[in-house]
Amino acid sequence: MNAERIILNLAQIINRIVPKKDNQIFFYSSPDYSDNARILFEKICESGNKNNYSFVWAVNDYKNYKNRIKRATVVKHRTLRNLWHYCRSRYIIRTHSLWGNRYVHGKQIMCVAWHGMHFKGYTQKDLRKPGDVYFDHFCVTAPIFAPMYSHIFSVPVENFDVTGLPRDDYLFDENNEIIDVLNLGRFKKRIIWMPTYRSTNMARATEGKETEFGIPLLRREDLSILNEKLKQLNYCLVLKLHHWASESIGELDYSNIIEIKDKDIPEPYSLYHLIAKMDAMLSDYSSVWGDFLLLNRPIGFAFDDLEEYKKSRTMELDPIEDYMPGMRIKNTEDLFVFFDSLELEDKYIEERKRIADIFLAYQDGNSSIRFLNAIGLKGFENEKI
Repeated sequence: MNAERIILNLAQIINRIVPKKDNQIFFYSSPDYSDNARILFEKICESGNKNNYSFVWAVNDYKNYKNRIKRATVVKHRTLRNLWHYCRSRYIIRTHSLWGNRYVHGKQIMCVAWHGMHFKGYTQKDLRKPGDVYFDHFCVTAPIFAPMYSHIFSVPVENFDVTGLPRDDYLFDENNEIIDVLNLGRFKKRIIWMPTYRSTNMARATEGKETEFGIPLLRREDLSILNEKLKQLNYCLVLKLHHWASESIGELDYSNIIEIKDKDIPEPYSLYHLIAKMDAMLSDYSSVWGDFLLLNRPIGFAFDDLEEYKKSRTMELDPIEDYMPGMRIKNTEDLFVFFDSLELEDKYIEERKRIADIFLAYQDGNSSIRFLNAIGLKGFENEKI
């Protein structure tokens, strides 16, 4: 038995002994203070029920967040103080795994607000053995996803709540200030490129084709040509890469290509506030374009490594291309055609709506409230949605 398993077993023994605080909610996300967990926390704090609960946030960058998250006790991830608050909490809301996802079933309520839906499939390492209980609630955007995740986690389909992803509520925010703060208002159109991450640091394995700096199709020398095209159109290309991939891209110095990292997004805004202000999106197997369907704006699917990608993952949405309502982009020439098409009649409006109706049971800004209601949080039962 390795050291990590020994620690997790001891943590579980401690958790069974420690009494729970019925009103304490423990939050964890990756990156820190982000995504579905963040907006659920904000919704509770904005509501009339905020004084009924105490909050704990686990973060990796404790120094940065210890005074930044108001109304919550902030603890550093993987510390004894973290474990103590984890064991004391009645509710646990997480986007990623922590403490081996072990909890005291019946005394704690484990709520998974996952960081995206099931587009890019799963690896054999993702599959869980039957018998272990990993959560009581798991939010999905449509009934099609519940049996997929049920298969992966070996958890009954009844544990999945069709509520929509809470983070998508940010897409309905009409405040445009984030564009002014980031100085993006000077461009005629803004396109965000969000590719999926193609390798795993821990496994040191590549899924699909390995890219030079986290962007499919492009070589570094293509960026200057791409920038000139964008200048002609007065468009801005916003690169938002996975936080691991962005480490390898280095500094960019282009007038119309801008990389945005998580640290560049100003408070009180989030990544999804930024996505809401984009005129179009480029992506691939990433689940983010499923969220973008709520806006019914153009999507370009930029990849050339589907067959390689399938070698490492099982895709239950197969063929995945049948679910992609937008132009297929396989080289820089296609990319320029996509940019030009943004001035023409949008040919994919109806197709996007058709796919949205498959992937998004709810197409409003109330997913947070639905999920808080689904997990049984007191005070949200009668919220209008």
